[in-house]
Amino acid sequence: MHSGNGLELISKFMNGIVSDGRIGSTHIAIYTAIWIYWLECDRPAYIQAYCRQIMPMAKIRASSTYYGCLSDLNDFGYLHYEPSYNRNKPSRISQYRMETGF
Repeated sequence: MHSGNGLELISKFMNGIVSDGRIGSTHIAIYTAIWIYWLECDRPAYIQAYCRQIMPMAKIRASSTYYGCLSDLNDFGYLHYEPSYNRNKPSRISQYRMETGF
């Protein structure tokens, strides 16, 4: 489980993106949907999720947009994303990264 409450995590993300011009509204929608899913799963160290579980919450229809933004969030250090590359196995996502403190 992640230490602290969920509000600290989303607050840290929102404060971190204020000056990050690479982050757009779609990134925010995906991160927020993942955060809500994480809360619903009782805040595990990582979640296992299919795109079909996160995309509707983020109001995203195109899987290419979802995967692109999720990869961006991983590359920019806002979360840790381990794609499964198997449609029958969920991907792993952690909202905490040791190197960035997220």
